[in-house]
Amino acid sequence: MDFAGITAVYGRPGAGKTVFAARMAHRRLSAGERVLWATFYEDRQTLVDAMARLGYDLSGAEVWEAVLTDPTSTFNQLSHIVSHSPPNLLVLDSITQLQGIDVRANVTNLIYRAFKFAGIDAVIVSEEPVGALGHIADNLVRLSLEIAPRGVAVSAPTWRSPGEGRPGTSRSSR
Repeated sequence: MDFAGITAVYGRPGAGKTVFAARMAHRRLSAGERVLWATFYEDRQTLVDAMARLGYDLSGAEVWEAVLTDPTSTFNQLSHIVSHSPPNLLVLDSITQLQGIDVRANVTNLIYRAFKFAGIDAVIVSEEPVGALGHIADNLVRLSLEIAPRGVAVSAPTWRSPGEGRPGTSRSSR
């Protein structure tokens, strides 16, 4: 699966949101594209090592560690980076870590104005609910992880793109 435009990936902790984004980034890197991964949670080496264990090589990605920064300077810096050297794919993992900011005024404004108009594909990872981000995203991907009888994990991704059926409907990959 690869999506164009702004893709919001959301779900509960442990559902596979970062792995989903890593799969897209791995494909883009394999195609020779530039990937910028902004992590608000873990350092570069932890991310690269964890994804390598799952078969996704992110060693060629530029990883910007935005851990322990204030949201305003984070968005200003990110906007500067993207406007001066735009990547083919930008991953924001996870905007949930930016609690306490006005998501509508900051995240959606930055994404809509900076990324959409620049033609940058972006994957924005968030825990539920997706909120205001859902109004500007081109694609919504909801990941859920259910534990079936006997402890077997069952992943159930669903996605929606604008113009597909009635509003609020989703398509399942199963």
